[in-house]
Amino acid sequence: MRALAAVMLLAVSSVGFPDSAAKLRFDIPSQSLDDALREFSRQAKQHLLYPSDVIGADLRRGLRGYYTVEEGLAQLLDQTDLEFVVDGHGSVAIRRRTRAVKAEQPTLVSATADAHDPVAEDIWRSVSIAEVIVTARRRQESLQQVPLAVTSIDADEIEARGIQSTEDLNARAPGVAVNGGNFFGRTSGAFRVRGVPGVAVYVDGVVRSGSAGLLMNVVEIERLEVLRGPQGTTFGKNAIGGAIQYVTRKPREEQGLRIKATTGSANRTDLLVDMDLPLSETLLSKFTAATLNRDGYVDSIDGDFSFGDQRDRVLRADLLWRPNEAFNALLIGEYAVQKSNGTPGVTWQLNPVCPGDQLPRNFVGPVPNSTCIYEAVGMPIDPAWLYGASEQWKSAANRPIRQNSLVSSGATLELNWDVNERLHAKSISGYREIDSYVGHDFDGTPYHLYQAFSAADRQELSEELQLLYNGERLTGTSGIYYYADRNWSRRQNWVANELRFDPYLSARQALGDQYAAYDPMIIDSLTEARSEGWAAFAEWTARLTGKLSVSVGARYTQDDITQNYYRPRQPLAEECCTPTRSLRPNGPKLEDNSGSATFDEVSPRISIQYRWSPDLMTYFTRASGFSAGGFSGGNVPFLPNGGFLPFGPETLISNEIGIRADLLDRRLRLNATLFDGEYDDVQITEELQEAPGFPVTTNAGEGRIRGLELEGAWNITKQLTLQYGASWLHTEFTEVGRAKNLELGSEFAYAPEFAYSIGAQYDWSLPAGSALSARFDYGWQDRVFTQSDINTRSRQRAYGVGNARLPYRDARNRWEVSLFGSNLFNEFYRINGFFLPADQIDTGTPGRPREWGLSVRYATN
Repeated sequence: MRALAAVMLLAVSSVGFPDSAAKLRFDIPSQSLDDALREFSRQAKQHLLYPSDVIGADLRRGLRGYYTVEEGLAQLLDQTDLEFVVDGHGSVAIRRRTRAVKAEQPTLVSATADAHDPVAEDIWRSVSIAEVIVTARRRQESLQQVPLAVTSIDADEIEARGIQSTEDLNARAPGVAVNGGNFFGRTSGAFRVRGVPGVAVYVDGVVRSGSAGLLMNVVEIERLEVLRGPQGTTFGKNAIGGAIQYVTRKPREEQGLRIKATTGSANRTDLLVDMDLPLSETLLSKFTAATLNRDGYVDSIDGDFSFGDQRDRVLRADLLWRPNEAFNALLIGEYAVQKSNGTPGVTWQLNPVCPGDQLPRNFVGPVPNSTCIYEAVGMPIDPAWLYGASEQWKSAANRPIRQNSLVSSGATLELNWDVNERLHAKSISGYREIDSYVGHDFDGTPYHLYQAFSAADRQELSEELQLLYNGERLTGTSGIYYYADRNWSRRQNWVANELRFDPYLSARQALGDQYAAYDPMIIDSLTEARSEGWAAFAEWTARLTGKLSVSVGARYTQDDITQNYYRPRQPLAEECCTPTRSLRPNGPKLEDNSGSATFDEVSPRISIQYRWSPDLMTYFTRASGFSAGGFSGGNVPFLPNGGFLPFGPETLISNEIGIRADLLDRRLRLNATLFDGEYDDVQITEELQEAPGFPVTTNAGEGRIRGLELEGAWNITKQLTLQYGASWLHTEFTEVGRAKNLELGSEFAYAPEFAYSIGAQYDWSLPAGSALSARFDYGWQDRVFTQSDINTRSRQRAYGVGNARLPYRDARNRWEVSLFGSNLFNEFYRINGFFLPADQIDTGTPGRPREWGLSVRYATN
């Protein structure tokens, strides 16, 4: 049998495949090369033969796009020591390039076989960097051939680098800042790229319009893509700074089970179960369930309670129907819950402002402020409560009345149809409902200086139709898009609440003057926000020569924005704190506090790229993006029309020059991007003297952005790999516009001048084919301000965080045991911040302290 196998391999020649010019559509996610070849065989309907020991267990490949069979195999085997050869009848064999095939080689196996042979001890390992496929322009392309700044992180790298939620992307990609919302922590996300806040987040092709739930858990993911710079042409409004694509893993043809259990410090107990269950040859399914649990990390001064625990649940079901090779339909349903016992906030400053004091530069409102009055009536502010200033994970805050929660449920339907070998049609439909309820003690004291609560109910509906063309000289994407969002939200605040009641009311009145006149506020506003719009877009690439390509695209977007204020049907009690989830209005909308507006915009993009060699490409891209306008203020009782005012859209035009290089026989990847942008009508939120406690959004004048980003990897040896990223960023406001609290020349929020990250991994091959790895990642960023408004901004000092991981894998890569640690140097740093200028309170959320964990993973495929 072995001799026969050798004869078969030696007999094949380089005769081509039948119908070799026909291009087929391949959709093979990154996986082991053995599994990728089996999937290739199925999709190409091409029988493959190869010896069982030539496929290295550590080789991973994926293939997406339109290729001939020869092109597809060449991509899968690129940068390996393997080649394919074909006999006169179209049979294909895979063998090593570096030596002749000998008679004693193992028996050939079919790529469609089910069994996996044991891996030999001495496995040949490639040190070249594998090709990465991305969908940065809504079509599948090689990362190194896309004229955009893109970071792609696949499932293996996500695991190795300890990325557990989208928040962990912070400092993992150049120019990217990911922070919890300034008010309510991880229940809402704040993404910024190159200092620009407009970042569109897509999950399986569907945009998540609101900020609620953006800091999602990373569960059974195929890859994350981070696109830097304006993406308005292909990703629409509010992608002015960039876009993040979260792509989950699709069902597989083979039945399989993956289980991962994790334990660790802070009573961490995580369990993830994922199962592929083929129902028939044409109907595949996948089911995912996860429970993620950790104790809080900001200790109450009571000594037996910690804010910021995590009690999350994720349920997802995928159903993939492939009745034929030209059509498939994917239905995804997801239900996710994030629960916490309170925002893990700490306090950096509490500044009393009394009569006769020199007023702080960022002070608004009357003198004395609430903090001064508390001390005057016998409720002193203990300096020990400023745990942020002393870098302690502690708080004197009141325990939350109710548990913070965010519940999200939704479905995605994706239809794919190969109209012919060059034209592909796609439909993506999405619907999501979000119900959130969060509270936060902003003052971090045992008093009710500033208690905040928010309840919201949101629905998001979208539909996108795409036509993708892939020709010899021309490729492109065209499409239309429609969306409709509706959001009900209720803001509930008690301010200086003890001062409304005796004995402190009498004590305050006895002081007279402004002490007696001070009016402790109860803020209770109910808002309905609706937005509906549509867009038409196209972007096409012409290959003018074998090396020169030009891409031209544009998107037209129209948005109808409506915002209405109401009086809540269920009023708040005067005495703190009994918040409510009720979002029912009491009567019609407040006419003077409501309005509608229509915004439209054209967002063009042009790219010119030149491929000097297969391993070197340069490009120039000029792109435009915009964020829609809206309304601000409203329901402020002491301002005309409740302070209700419109604000306009903002735009960013960016020029980008990039180089994409694979050097040293593709062992060193160096991607560099130089960019310069003009940011017009910048939307900023500020708190004004005439409206303390009520931030308003307005349009500043103009901003300028320029910088340099470096990113890449270096496979130094077969065992040692380095990954690196760095950025230099300069931002400044060159015109103030309508803003009142903006300094000319000041920098943007969350825009560190310098930042870098580095990761190193060393792999050991152990006896019997098992493997051990050691991984260390470190990220550092310069100091930033959390707001552009000089009244409400907080200063976040420079910091660096180191993480490590030590995984052991068995020979068949079915079992893996990993020991890992996060924030190894126990760095105290804040991930967000907000300054309350009337009460002179500087509050924010610190990152988690040093923690460790142990995970065990089992996978049948």
